Amino acid sequence: MKLMKFIQFMFVVTLVAMIYVHMQMRIFSLAYEGKKREQKITQLKENNGAVAYDILELKSASHLGRKVLKQDRTLKFYDQTSVVRLKTDRLEDPQAQQLAVSEKTNPLLKLLSFRAQAEARAAEHRPLKPWYR
Repeated sequence: MKLMKFIQFMFVVTLVAMIYVHMQMRIFSLAYEGKKREQKITQLKENNGAVAYDILELKSASHLGRKVLKQDRTLKFYDQTSVVRLKTDRLEDPQAQQLAVSEKTNPLLKLLSFRAQAEARAAEHRPLKPWYR
């Protein structure tokens, strides 16, 4: 009877050892799969960055300008001699124009104006805090 109990005990121990070895092999297998997937993800991210750069380069103004110039030889970029500059007395901003007209016509508005005047000061040199970097 002792031999039968010993054989059963050894069978159970062997079965548990085989299950443990199988679980360890599965863990290592999954770890290797995870590493391969991480490498694939890194490769895809790099590829994505390269493709995004290519797309931005194709959408850039210089690329489009060169493409248009190659297609139509009559077009050209203007240089400094081709630019005409005009001087005007009018203000471009309608609000600034309205403010200038109201200040010219009504001096009382100048006295009642609560606008702060701009003042230039030298900037203080303070060392950067670690959390500002």
